[in-house]
Amino acid sequence: MLRQHLKPAPRIYSQLKLGGETKRPVLEILKSWEKLSQTDMEFLQQDVDFNLVTIPEALAVEQLDGILTDLEKNAFRAGRLMVNNVIGEPGDSSFLKEKASQQQEYLNLIMHKYSQMQIIVIPLFPHEIKGLERLQQVEQILFPENRDTG
Repeated sequence: MLRQHLKPAPRIYSQLKLGGETKRPVLEILKSWEKLSQTDMEFLQQDVDFNLVTIPEALAVEQLDGILTDLEKNAFRAGRLMVNNVIGEPGDSSFLKEKASQQQEYLNLIMHKYSQMQIIVIPLFPHEIKGLERLQQVEQILFPENRDTG
């Protein structure tokens, strides 16, 4: 986007000077921004794996295709997909049973459609994830390979 914005900039700003101490021509500044933009894009494309988070509901699952298409279009990698707030055992609650049934439909779709990605299911917790102990619970789900075996 920055590169697209910069294309007409030289015609517009070529005669301007930046005020202050440097007095660098705006054209020089814009060229340095373009170079920085390219460096940033290369970093994002080569060194970053994006982790996506969704919930098992219609709109969120539908949006995944667009997000993944945009990432792919820009040569970004999406390595993991986390499905958050998944109801495990609904117990006797008719509300939770209905929600779990709805979620299962979307969870199955996610597992099938995005099977090339690492998919991590994060349960709906009965409490907020606040504090070190609760963060460690989520850490064990996200990074099971880091579990302390000793």
